[in-house]
Amino acid sequence: MIRAFVERARESGPPSTPSYTSMTRDVMASRPTEVDFMFGDLVRRAAKVGVGVPRIALAHAPPRVLLMLWSSNL
Repeated sequence: MIRAFVERARESGPPSTPSYTSMTRDVMASRPTEVDFMFGDLVRRAAKVGVGVPRIALAHAPPRVLLMLWSSNL
């Protein structure tokens, strides 16, 4: 499902197309997303002190997965 999304995004045209959300443009341009900004620091800080934050980590994961898939040229 994620691969299909990435493929559709690639086929749809350049990231400057007005119909893209800012998060989609960020993922396509390999930039950090709003989710990275909101949750990433918290997930990293919790990991440093050994505190589990599984629900926040789950909310943080999808954009990172899309970014990795987008960058890997499938």
